[in-house]
Amino acid sequence: MSARFALIGSEQEEPEMSEVRLPVAPDLSGYIEAKRLLHPAPPSQVLQEMFNLDEGPVTLTYPASISIDSFNDLEAYFELFLRRERRRARRDVLAQSDADPDQEAAN
Repeated sequence: MSARFALIGSEQEEPEMSEVRLPVAPDLSGYIEAKRLLHPAPPSQVLQEMFNLDEGPVTLTYPASISIDSFNDLEAYFELFLRRERRRARRDVLAQSDADPDQEAAN
């Protein structure tokens, strides 16, 4: 013989679907994109070249293996970088010579 129990008045009614609210996950797409831009994943293998100038150290970090197209792109970027730095160096020399009265007296 088995006993059956029934609770009267304690059964909960099923909520209607319009009443059910699932928690909404926060939108992290902006955070993920910012993190990707600020901290890009390093290539699996990278090389570094380091050397010093009078003004401080220079470090180049680059992929261990690059395609010929990427090499050509890198060459173009370096040419642009060197042109900009040459321009900046010339401006700095001119600014120093204009600000240095001893330099003008020597000429």
